[in-house]
Amino acid sequence: MIEYFLFCADERPVEIAELSDVLRQAGWNLRVVRNLWAEAGDLQLVEQGPLEDSHITLGWTSDFREATNIEKAILDSDRKSLEEWSLEWQLGLVNWMIRPNFDLAKHSEFGSLENAREQMGDVYADHLAITKQQLIAFNCPELEFASTIMGAVVMLRRGIIEDPQMALCIPAPKNVAELASYLDKLDG
Repeated sequence: MIEYFLFCADERPVEIAELSDVLRQAGWNLRVVRNLWAEAGDLQLVEQGPLEDSHITLGWTSDFREATNIEKAILDSDRKSLEEWSLEWQLGLVNWMIRPNFDLAKHSEFGSLENAREQMGDVYADHLAITKQQLIAFNCPELEFASTIMGAVVMLRRGIIEDPQMALCIPAPKNVAELASYLDKLDG
């Protein structure tokens, strides 16, 4: 499972409305759901409030020809169609774990700032020192959407992204215009 760690200095939860607005400005549609992977039962569309643990963000470009069908599939709990679009990289999805009240001692890799500084550098360690919350993005098959939504989150909450697979520390974009090229930073 590929995971990305987002370390944010701003402790406020990420609101779905503000995230949706930033993504819309960057050319993406966003829906947040619960129970996508459940065997039965309806998907729960989450239209307002904070991004929470176990939420799944779904995204597609504003000009995607299947946009109406995606909306219908979400409302109809058509998991099969959503999965097919995801596997074809036409629908981005990101699963989330939210960890408020970040405590460096409980972060699995680093027991101290000195250890983080030795392994990842000063920028990373300095940001960990001011981190108030950690978000974990995982199971992100479509990297363009994943990089855009993660970039939006760290931009909104003064954060950085750690890509542990590549041992990279990626600073937040400065504005919505930079989100378009944010994938290049995640690709190394």
